[in-house]
Amino acid sequence: MGESSKSIKRDERKNIRSVLSQISNSVSNTTINNCNRLFWLKHGSLETIRVWELGKQLGASCGEEGKVMVSLKELEKRDRFMKLKREAGDVLGC
Repeated sequence: MGESSKSIKRDERKNIRSVLSQISNSVSNTTINNCNRLFWLKHGSLETIRVWELGKQLGASCGEEGKVMVSLKELEKRDRFMKLKREAGDVLGC
């Protein structure tokens, strides 16, 4: 591999790093949070979103917000199912 070939590849890597740096600097936490919120508005339940937003206001944090939202959504489904069973008198042998 010639010296000029190494120099070209080094310059390409610098350009890529520069572009990636500019992109990462232009994306803020607010932008990401808004994007996540829009995703869950389309794909999640409003109650799940409210519970997670309340949890965050109270100081809850998680590395993977998506997993928390999925878990909360499953818990909401379980609660609705148990409420229906309870209303039908089908819980605890009633």
